[in-house]
Amino acid sequence: LRIMGRLCNCPVIFINTSEVRPSGWRGLHITDMIARELNNGVSIERLKYAVIVLDEADKITKYGCRLVSDNNLDESYDMMRDIMKLLDVGHTLHIDNGVNMSTGTPNIVDLPVDNLLLVFNGAFQGIDDIIKRRLNISRSIGYGQRAASEESNVMDRVTADDLKQWGYIPELIGRIGEIVVLNPLTSETILEIMKTAKGNIVSSHVDYAMRSNVELQFTDDALRLIAEEAFRSGLGFRNVKTLLSKTLNPLYYEMTDDENKESPRCVSIDRDYVFARLRMRA
Repeated sequence: LRIMGRLCNCPVIFINTSEVRPSGWRGLHITDMIARELNNGVSIERLKYAVIVLDEADKITKYGCRLVSDNNLDESYDMMRDIMKLLDVGHTLHIDNGVNMSTGTPNIVDLPVDNLLLVFNGAFQGIDDIIKRRLNISRSIGYGQRAASEESNVMDRVTADDLKQWGYIPELIGRIGEIVVLNPLTSETILEIMKTAKGNIVSSHVDYAMRSNVELQFTDDALRLIAEEAFRSGLGFRNVKTLLSKTLNPLYYEMTDDENKESPRCVSIDRDYVFARLRMRA
């Protein structure tokens, strides 16, 4: 999204939906986050063509929740109504851009929403259960069950009705043009990122150890085990940092003794070494 913003010469505004509140509720609103861009020097003309990323959009509501409570008030419902305003052609946001020092009145800036691009981003952990139930996957059919291959990309089959069951109101779903599913990283992809990405995390550990006169050498099997563990955890690449730290922290406590040696001490990190450290900390 940031690369697209640079190519299109438009600002990209990331808004964590768990940190904002709908209009009429106490706290920061979406318009406050847009006003922050004005304060950072982004012109109103550029903001007219901004990409607004609503991060953690799955947290706006959740599966099984009531859209409206007994007293006709519900924060999730009001939040979705606020977001719908950003998708209404012809609507104009009134942005509070501080106070006019000469008159003492609020400085209100009008921002038409016609050319804004909204991107909803979220993990939607658990929506696969809704999809499986609709597709009757993992239920007995005759003498057996559906093939496991039918489950492999179950998130690709998400529909507007699934999002409605998740808790979104139909009026908002009808304004979303595309639903894009990102596949989780495989262990092979995680391994490739670890080894070949610019400034990769493995090289950073090697450089850190060399400052204490220790030369780390990772075998392919060792890195593959870490990648497999990261994949099994369900956390993707973000868990690689934790696994590497668990593996190398005991070694780091001993490295100060090698600083005064003329030649670096070579330490080979193989699969057995990684396995022992990770199981020791489990």
